[in-house]
Amino acid sequence: MFIQKTTSFDCSLLSPALRCLLKTAASKRIGRLPRLPFLRFILCFGLILFSLIGLRANGLVVAQEPDSPTWSYPIQAAIESGQYDKAEKLATEAVTQWPNYWRVYLTRGEAYFRAGKIAESMSDLDECLKLNPQIAPSFWQRGLTLYYAGKFQLGREQFELHRSVNPNDVENPFWHFLCVAKLEGVEVARKNILPCGLDGRPPLMEILDLIKGTKSFEEVAKSIADMESLPSKNASAIFYGNYYLGLYLDALGEPKKAEKFLAKSVAAKLPGYMPDAARVHLDLLRAGKLPEATQKPSPLVE
Repeated sequence: MFIQKTTSFDCSLLSPALRCLLKTAASKRIGRLPRLPFLRFILCFGLILFSLIGLRANGLVVAQEPDSPTWSYPIQAAIESGQYDKAEKLATEAVTQWPNYWRVYLTRGEAYFRAGKIAESMSDLDECLKLNPQIAPSFWQRGLTLYYAGKFQLGREQFELHRSVNPNDVENPFWHFLCVAKLEGVEVARKNILPCGLDGRPPLMEILDLIKGTKSFEEVAKSIADMESLPSKNASAIFYGNYYLGLYLDALGEPKKAEKFLAKSVAAKLPGYMPDAARVHLDLLRAGKLPEATQKPSPLVE
């Protein structure tokens, strides 16, 4: 049961009969009930049940949380099969059924993002955070949506907060770098890279070296091209390598060069949230709808 926190309780909202039941339950009169344990249990249970019915009727019990996560399975299946309209319809039905349950807004917000509907995603993820503020440190999905909504300062703060729960993920300092680059330029972003531990996913440590400036773009691009030429290809490494090279070039104000690498990442056809994010970025880039930087980017030094 999801109960909305209230600062006061107004008994005038309740019916006279219900007020009488509650007063009886709260008084010592219940001690005068027959001493037969089973009968006492039935009477007490009845009082509680009627009380809850009255509370729900008067809007004090706000919404029922789903009994199990199975409600989200058809939505996820629709997303993975590319049926975004169906996913949004199912998610909206869930929001209608449980309007005060934070997970339904998270699910629909993710569905909107993966369909490239940034404003709608932003609205739902903000509502999710409002209903469950405790999710804030782990809410990296909102960080991505903030970036594409052009809210770079809020995105920067989100990724700084995310480090408290995910200190070894290179993707987090990379997205933080992108937000700062859009706000204050690449050189400032490079000086403010978030500390990060060891990320075992290739080639993310090389991507980290790239944004730090300890490896050149050409060195990292060659390393990823070498991965692509291997007989036994690491599809995940090829996707992430090309994706983050494309994002890096875009941050440096090189959209045409960025498109080439982003297209290669999308061509990998990996399932999941980040591959969909790559597709969304590529679509927005080609449509000329990426958010503009507040600081003019520095050109890439060849």
